[in-house]
Amino acid sequence: MRNAQISRDASEEKDRWAMAYRAAGIGLWEWDLKTQSGHGSEEWFNLHGLDPVHTLTLEQWKATLHPEDRLRPWELEAEAFQDGGQYNSEYRVVLPDGRIRWLLASGQVILDEIGAPSYMLGVISDITERKNTEEERERLLESERKARETADAASRAKDEFIAVVSHELRSPLNAMLGWANILANKKQPDPETLTKAVDVIRRSARQQLQLIEDLLD
Repeated sequence: MRNAQISRDASEEKDRWAMAYRAAGIGLWEWDLKTQSGHGSEEWFNLHGLDPVHTLTLEQWKATLHPEDRLRPWELEAEAFQDGGQYNSEYRVVLPDGRIRWLLASGQVILDEIGAPSYMLGVISDITERKNTEEERERLLESERKARETADAASRAKDEFIAVVSHELRSPLNAMLGWANILANKKQPDPETLTKAVDVIRRSARQQLQLIEDLLD
């Protein structure tokens, strides 16, 4: 009688755990590494966009994977055999309506009596919202980085522009001031000097006027 009570209690506890996982949207799975087949809870199949069935085949599962993620689970499975049997894999599945869903599969490799990997069991959950948030954050960070680079480039261009304009404005001014000082220091400049000074001042003034008009345009 006591054994029957223990069995009933264990069964009820298992059902409660199953209900808790289902309520949390978490799927349960186990995978036989020798037969390459397994079992999944109803929620596991729902998360993959599959109709719940009793058993799961390798082809059935692979058909749900996003083309870019079809190699990753096998790579992490191999790592799990080397790193103490822990298994964590993030991958995408393509649902029947074309939507992409991100899933996180976590599990443990179980060894047989001779210490060889026998099967795996674990849980799976939907992390699409988290991945979308991460992708949006990355997009914003990239946009901010590009905006900062654009602002830095604009600042450098402004500095270069000011330096060029400053040089271009000073050149004709220096020429005019130089010849004006020469004329001012000579009480009676000779005709040749006077002609040259007037020519340089006139040419420099036209040059500066053209530069100012270009800047205003």
